[in-house]
Amino acid sequence: MIYPFHTSGKSTVKRLLIHHAYRVTITTGLFFAIHSSTSTASTSHHSPLDAPCIIETGDTVTGKGKTGIVRQDTTASMLPETTVQAKNYLYTATKSIYTPSKRELNSSVDAMTLLNRMNIPQLVTSASGEFTASDGTPISYFINGRPASPEELTGMNMSDVKKVEYLDFPQEVNFMNVPHAINFIVKEYSSGGYTRLGINHAYLGKYNLEENIFSRWNHKDMTYDLSASVQNTKEDPYYSTSTDVFRFDSGTVERSRTPREGVNRFGNYPVKFRALYYNGPTYISNTVGFSYFNSSHSFSKGDISYKGFPSAGHSFVSETPQRISSLVWDGSGVFNLRNDWSMSALGNFNYSHYDFRNRYTLYGNDDFSGSPVSDIKNFINENAFDGSLQL
Repeated sequence: MIYPFHTSGKSTVKRLLIHHAYRVTITTGLFFAIHSSTSTASTSHHSPLDAPCIIETGDTVTGKGKTGIVRQDTTASMLPETTVQAKNYLYTATKSIYTPSKRELNSSVDAMTLLNRMNIPQLVTSASGEFTASDGTPISYFINGRPASPEELTGMNMSDVKKVEYLDFPQEVNFMNVPHAINFIVKEYSSGGYTRLGINHAYLGKYNLEENIFSRWNHKDMTYDLSASVQNTKEDPYYSTSTDVFRFDSGTVERSRTPREGVNRFGNYPVKFRALYYNGPTYISNTVGFSYFNSSHSFSKGDISYKGFPSAGHSFVSETPQRISSLVWDGSGVFNLRNDWSMSALGNFNYSHYDFRNRYTLYGNDDFSGSPVSDIKNFINENAFDGSLQL
C-alpha cells in the first residue's frame, strides 16, 4: 500500500517556466524514499504592438527583398491511437540486456526470485538451487557495475530494478576479471533510502524460521547498508539409519546403527554494516560484520546390531553441541588513474572462535544403563585467523 504526499509550486518569468516537485512515498515494510525532480519549458512572448495576421495558400509573401507564393506541399491527416511495443531483451556483442516485466517485479521478493521469474536463457540452475553459466562455472553478481553482497540481493527493492545484464568475460575493470556476471541496473537517488523487513517460516522435513531486516541510505556519493537476521532451524526427529561394512580375512562384518530418537536445533545471528563510496566507475566498499552460530541441542541415540559377528546388542548416544563466533571484514575497490591506468583491489579478514563439545558413548546393552563400553570425547576450543589481499 502506498501513501503519497505531494507538494509543488511554480514561478513564471518572461521566457522561462520552472517547476520543482518533491515527493515522499511510504509503503508497507517501513519503506520510504525521498527524491526531487526539476523540469524546464519555454514560453512564447508577444508584443502588444504586433498584430496577428493570417496567411493562406496562394498568398504572396515578401520578406528581406524576396517574394514567394505560399503553396500546400503536404496534407495533414489525423492518425488513430497507436501503441508501439518493444522487445524486452537486447543482444549486443558484449552483453545481453533484459527488461523485467511489471508482473515479474511484483511477484519477486528478492534478486534471486526475479532471476527465476525472468528465465534468462544463459543461466542454469544447479542441484543446490544456485545459478551457474552453461559451462558450470559460478555467476558473480553486481549492482550498477559494483559487486553485490548477499544482503543486497536479499534486500533489493524490486521497484527500483530497470534492467538485468548478462555478461561473459567482461573486460571492464570494475568486474574484476570474473568469467560470468549478472549486473542489475537499478534506480539511484541523490538522497534517500528504504528499509525492508522479511519473515519466512517453512516446514519441509524440518522447521525453518528466518527473519531479516535490510536498511539502505544514499547521500550523494555515499551509500550505507545495515542488515541483520535471525535464522532458527529445528529438525525433530533428527536421525537416519546407517550401515557400515568391514572386511576381514575371516569374513565380512556388517554394522547397522538405528537411532530411536534425536533432535537438532541451531540458530545463526549475523549482523553486517557496509559503507560504499562511488563516483562513476570508481568505488570503494568496506563491510564489517559479526555472526554467532549456536547448536546447543544436537543429539541422537539408538541401537547397534551386527551381522557376521557374534555380539550382543549395543546402544549409543551421540552429542555434538557447538558454538562459533566470527568477526569479518571485506573490502573491494576500483581506482581509475591517469593515462588510462586503473587498479582493482580485494581484501578480507576473518576471526573465528570455535567451541565444540562432541561426545560419543557406547553401551553394552540396549537400555543405556550401566557402565559404557567406550566413551569418546572430543572437546575443541580454538581461535582461527584468515585473511587475503589481491591487487
